[in-house]
Amino acid sequence: MLDKTKTVEQKIQKEIKTHIEEAKIKYKDKMLTKMSSNMKQAWQAIKAMSNQTKPSSSNFDFMDAADQRELADELNQFYTRFNDPELAAVPPDPEPPDKAPDGSEITIEEVRAQLRQCQPEKAAGPDGILTKILKS
Repeated sequence: MLDKTKTVEQKIQKEIKTHIEEAKIKYKDKMLTKMSSNMKQAWQAIKAMSNQTKPSSSNFDFMDAADQRELADELNQFYTRFNDPELAAVPPDPEPPDKAPDGSEITIEEVRAQLRQCQPEKAAGPDGILTKILKS
């Protein structure tokens, strides 16, 4: 019984493999026919084979013309602000505070004590600076 099941399974696998090979040959012949007829179809065939085809509809088909114009205007305003020298200027970095938020002064020894308590194997904090870098 087991041998019979195994034989049937092997037969089915062989049939599937044969059908896949036939489909590949058929697809290849179809693409070669397209590619040999003209350059536009050849380029489309290459894009189809490499899965680089784009959907035929626009991403903005759901918007009416007025909404599309409004979006375009907003995007234009956003990007043209970089041409305005006043808006494009980057403010200078603020100076670090000499005092703690409660008004007390921060000493070098306090900073060193805090750095000694940091564990270098831990992940970086919200500022992205590793403890190893702070300690060096």
